[in-house]
Amino acid sequence: MSEVRFSVLSNGLRVVADRHPIVPLVAVNLWYAVGSRHERRGEHGLAHLLEHLMCLGAARHSDYPRRLQAVGGGHFNATTNQDRTTYFQTAPPDFLPEVLRYEADRMASLGDSIDQERLDSQRRVVRNEARQSHDLRLAEALLSAAFPVGHPYHHPICQARVGHGTG
Repeated sequence: MSEVRFSVLSNGLRVVADRHPIVPLVAVNLWYAVGSRHERRGEHGLAHLLEHLMCLGAARHSDYPRRLQAVGGGHFNATTNQDRTTYFQTAPPDFLPEVLRYEADRMASLGDSIDQERLDSQRRVVRNEARQSHDLRLAEALLSAAFPVGHPYHHPICQARVGHGTG
């Protein structure tokens, strides 16, 4: 039987831990309370764009995805919604210190890794997502219809013109 443990670190980070003896993996989920509702006019799509840039990680860890796969098929991904951005990974337990180092480093030094080429590349990726995802377009159309202009849930998460929002 599992036992969920909750704690708060001195820096305010809330930790939830749960051990399952049958599952030989660790899952790390980082939830940041920032999403599309925090964007102002002209910033629409930036939370999602930042998520993409964060997934590229810090330049000094460019081989991280390959190493994560090599240690047993771990994976990582992220998602952005109106209220939060979430980064999540699974990996073998012995790889947990490396997962935490990677997460801490990309939070602390991502700015050093963003250049115009990376920014433009991820803008194109986000634009393509906005065009190609029928489910996303439907969900955003529903939110746009349900919430009035000016409401933080009215504008799309995945702005087609990221960083060039029209309102």
